[in-house]
Parts: sequence; C-alpha cells; structure tokens
Amino acid sequence: MDFTESDYDALSEIFNVGIGKASDLLSQIVKKKILLQIPRILVLKSPAEFQTVPELAGLVKGTLMVSSLSFTEQLAGTANLVFPAEKMREFIALCTEEEASCEEDATQFTDVDFDVIKEVGNIFLNCILGSVGDFLNVPMAYSVPAVKVYDRAIDFGRNVMTKECPSVLFLAVTFVIDSVKIEGAILVSLAMGSCDRLLQFLRGIEESLYES
Repeated sequence: MDFTESDYDALSEIFNVGIGKASDLLSQIVKKKILLQIPRILVLKSPAEFQTVPELAGLVKGTLMVSSLSFTEQLAGTANLVFPAEKMREFIALCTEEEASCEEDATQFTDVDFDVIKEVGNIFLNCILGSVGDFLNVPMAYSVPAVKVYDRAIDFGRNVMTKECPSVLFLAVTFVIDSVKIEGAILVSLAMGSCDRLLQFLRGIEESLYES
C-alpha cells in the first residue's frame, strides 16, 4: 500500500495539531515564543530513499543528538527527534538563557543539557504521537524518552530502518526561537505491519468524513 496525496494531507493535519500543542507547552516552559514548522512529510521504505531527501542531506553530516521514544499497541515503532549536535547546543543555550561558546566541543554535553533535551523530546514526541492516537482513535503506550549523541550519523541511520522497522515516516521540522531557526527532523520507525495499519486507519477516517 502506497501513500496518496490525500493520505499525506491527512497526516499533515494530524501533525500540525501536535506541533501546535508542543509549541504552546515549550513556550510556557522556557517563557519564550517558540514556533515549530513542518515543511513536508514523507514515508521512506528503502535506505536508498534517504539519499533523495534534501532535508536529510544536511543532517547526516557529523554528530547528531537524538531523543527517542518507543511506542506500542496497534501501532508500534520508535519516534526520534533528531538535530545536529551544534544546533542543539544553540537551542539549549536559548532555552536556558546561557551564552553558547564557540570553543565548546559540539559532542560534549552536561547532565543538565541531556535533561533539557530529554524534556523537550518528551513534550514534542508525546504531542506528535498523541495527536496521531487521538485523531485515529488508536491507543498508544509510550516508553520513557532516551537521549543519545551519535558521533557519526551513519551509526544512527543503521538504527532507523531495520528488518523489524522497514518503514520510516520522515518529517522535516524547524524550531524558531528568538528569531533563530534550528532545523532538524523527526524520524518515526514503523514496525512490520504498522505502516499498512496506519494507512488503513487514515483511510477509514477519510471514508467516514466523506460519508458524513
């Protein structure tokens, strides 16, 4: 089963709701206006497709900081909030009102840094997945978020698309805080069968809307 333009439109609507909630919650926490933008959504079904996504090209170079959250029930997989490490250092500085040092090693983070990203990842990914579950009326159970720094993007890439999770939902995402743009991505690895079930749920909702 392949995603149609209508399927992508439905996903965009769902994720925009989650993005709005995440923006409001994060803005309240850091006491700064945070805007979150999702330019487009794609479903990738082979490693070769990663090379065709312009937004991924900039991410796969160098060190990545990734906040991951696993989910189970009728849909299963792992949602990953992914940013270049140096961009996350800039984001952390904006959130904590500290000045980022250009001399700092982009791969070195303190426990406080990890706590900030874990909290951001928890809010962001829960809002995103929560909007999916609410809209499709599908129960979902989440794990506790985990944060990890990957020295090489290729190491992370091997964990995204596997035999157990052969489909990846890709969302380019941009944080805008204090007029600073920080570009990253959400990569949702879908377990075997979950991609087709997601499509079935989406089309079931679409059909009910047309019938009404």
